[in-house]
Amino acid sequence: FDVIWRPSADVVSNDMTSAFPVFCGGPPNSTLIVDDVMLERLEEWETPTATPSLSSYPSASPTAYCSQDMAINGNVQHNTTASYGGWGNPIRTQLVATDGNDNDNTNLALAAYNRTSWHQGISLLQGGMDVTCVTVNSTWRIQAKVKLYDEATGVPITTQQCNPRNSLSNKCPMVRTAMGRRAPTTTTNNNARMLPSLFGRKKRTLQAEDDDDDDIYSVDLWRDTSMVWNDNGDWATMDFQITLTPDISGPDLFVFIFSFVGGPVGSVLLVDDISITRVDDAIQTSASVASAAVEPKICHSIGDPHIQSFAGVLYDNHEDGWQTLFSKEGVVVEAQQESWMGLPSVKYNRAYRIIKDGVIVNQGENGQAPDDEDADGQVFLYDPVTLWVRVAVVPIVWDDWNFHMYNIYITTSEYEGSTGLCSVTAEEQQQQQHQAYDPIMETADAATIEAASTACQAFQDTAG
Repeated sequence: FDVIWRPSADVVSNDMTSAFPVFCGGPPNSTLIVDDVMLERLEEWETPTATPSLSSYPSASPTAYCSQDMAINGNVQHNTTASYGGWGNPIRTQLVATDGNDNDNTNLALAAYNRTSWHQGISLLQGGMDVTCVTVNSTWRIQAKVKLYDEATGVPITTQQCNPRNSLSNKCPMVRTAMGRRAPTTTTNNNARMLPSLFGRKKRTLQAEDDDDDDIYSVDLWRDTSMVWNDNGDWATMDFQITLTPDISGPDLFVFIFSFVGGPVGSVLLVDDISITRVDDAIQTSASVASAAVEPKICHSIGDPHIQSFAGVLYDNHEDGWQTLFSKEGVVVEAQQESWMGLPSVKYNRAYRIIKDGVIVNQGENGQAPDDEDADGQVFLYDPVTLWVRVAVVPIVWDDWNFHMYNIYITTSEYEGSTGLCSVTAEEQQQQQHQAYDPIMETADAATIEAASTACQAFQDTAG
């Protein structure tokens, strides 16, 4: 390999601080060996008059390579973190006890530590994946062994914190994909970049610092809800498939990064036996099929009581008795309303109950809250609807009044198709308001209007 490079004015300037060559190329998982490297500046009289033309990037990689395992060093067989990096946290190789299924018998794993947030973890870096294999609607199988333990105490993270079936929690290991796509040439600087949020995608518009910086990034979370978590600290097996939709894949993709994230703050995330393979639709595997996490919405019934529906509609409800806040597939969340301090027109939540298939699974009144001291007033349901109900008890003491008010918060990603006060849309609320305040005179005849006017005048004459 012998190349002469003559930099042009558009790549060299007086304020340039660094320049370095990179030796690259070759199929995925191949080893590139470089030796006898020499880089020297030639004097003008040594430089040929003809300068080699700049080589263009390959348009695509051979498709045969795409069926290979894309996770380089997935078994930590080289006792190095090569091809991996942290996401705002350091990583290391760590000696671990084998479970007898270590693919290479190295007893080594990748460890993410000093984590101050759930979304910090271990990333297969950009150079570790061939983006030309990430085509529209391609299906990928992700496999790995994972475990979590508290960094300060060494105690394993149990199912009390990590329940893989809870799609609303960030306390379990999961996979995050980060992808960058070239923006169309007609776009402006105000492109929406997809940035990570607590439960999945969240859009935020950023002003590009450079006129050419219009690329679009998407971040998705993928969970293996079929993963079995072990309270004794043994390895859990993550094995699921994802299909890349057109909005997060395609020929304009230039960044494709897999990251293993999740777990309580202060926990160490261990990952080993990583395998990332593209699978043909005809190949049947035992892996579960995952979907990108849908960002949940929150409904609340608080105060006297003020309700905010999943659609963001704010309104009040002053009906007596049990009111259905949420109902779907046999799961019902209800609040019992009664008059506030004897005022018949103002109500509050005096009790709550959660029902599944006609059976009350949790309830409370007179200050009673969810009895699990570690639940922090929260109730989780996973089947058939994943639901998170948080109950906050507010004691009220005023003159002779002494009672407890319940503020109720419902979080779920499965709000579509639900009924109840939490499912009210803006259109439904407008219709209800129109019916509630529709003047009687619109349906009254002239004689009725005259009689009502006379009665009102007579009543007014008696005042004072």
